[in-house]
Amino acid sequence: MDDRDWTDRPLAPGASIDAAGVRVTRGTAGAQYLISGNLDAALAALAPEAARLGFAQVAGTGDIAIRIARDRALLVTLAPVNRDGGWQAEGFALSPAGGLYVPLALQGEGAAGLLAQMLASAPPHGSPSAMVHVLGRPGLVTGRPDGLTLWIEPGHLAFVTEFFRQAETPPVS
Repeated sequence: MDDRDWTDRPLAPGASIDAAGVRVTRGTAGAQYLISGNLDAALAALAPEAARLGFAQVAGTGDIAIRIARDRALLVTLAPVNRDGGWQAEGFALSPAGGLYVPLALQGEGAAGLLAQMLASAPPHGSPSAMVHVLGRPGLVTGRPDGLTLWIEPGHLAFVTEFFRQAETPPVS
């Protein structure tokens, strides 16, 4: 195979793919932090106005805390928090995690259907955790007014992008 034939390139920042009637756009996230331990204390200290999001829950335009597990969340803030990483006296750990997840906006009526094709199990509607396995890789799913946001680790972005590229290609008859 010729090196020029490789198609497995990640979606570039700001770029879009139209896949199965869904527009997939790579977005940018603000400052990212992993928090674990006492989430209530962490959010009170770091981002008291942050919306807490489980699977496919929609937030406004401010800071968000995406629930990963009972005691763990990805905090995404518009501005960096004014704290050093590590264990905090309030009972939580703070780890700067800039770029740990890349947000992909899935816009359109078919967003939920396209996502369902990517999941290892039925979409966990109503779950307080946004964590799912997307094409066998860990990811987070939050909602947006016009669809969903899939948060994927950068190392898996090329693989996920290729799935979208395949979805945009009509089947051969």
